[in-house]
Amino acid sequence: VDSRLGVSPKKRMSEILEYCKCYAEDFSPDSESLYMHGATGLGKTHLSLAIANVVAEKGFRVIYDSAQNLLSSLEKEKFSYSNSGEREKEVLECDLLIIDDLGSEFSTQFTTAAVYNIVNTRNNRSKPVIISTNLTDTELEAKYSQRITSRIIGEYVSLLFIGRDIRQLKNK
Repeated sequence: VDSRLGVSPKKRMSEILEYCKCYAEDFSPDSESLYMHGATGLGKTHLSLAIANVVAEKGFRVIYDSAQNLLSSLEKEKFSYSNSGEREKEVLECDLLIIDDLGSEFSTQFTTAAVYNIVNTRNNRSKPVIISTNLTDTELEAKYSQRITSRIIGEYVSLLFIGRDIRQLKNK
């Protein structure tokens, strides 16, 4: 039993799985945003990919990328001579944006500003985002800022993943 939640990891994770199945099945462009957080190897990436597949099969425009790749592509676009703004427009306007492993990217003023712009713009337009991270709320705030963390923690449905690293358990 996890002392923070007073529930077994197996029970907690089956509740999250059920929630995410319903989220994917009932998805609409004004669905809520999800904040998947917890230690490494608990299934955040796997579950967000599964949601992406179901939502895309329904004909919605989904962008799924790691924070590192997403922010790198936005930075290249921003500082290229032929800045079309096309990638940024897609990221801000798609039906569902999934940012995997937020916090794993190298931090710069640009990445922090880009994360703020994505989170704030999509919140203001009521467009759903799924963010997965291994960072705690405190680490998230230290890396980005209170402005960003407050929006994520305050506006997104929090799904705290608990348990033991599935990859390590499979290897034993």
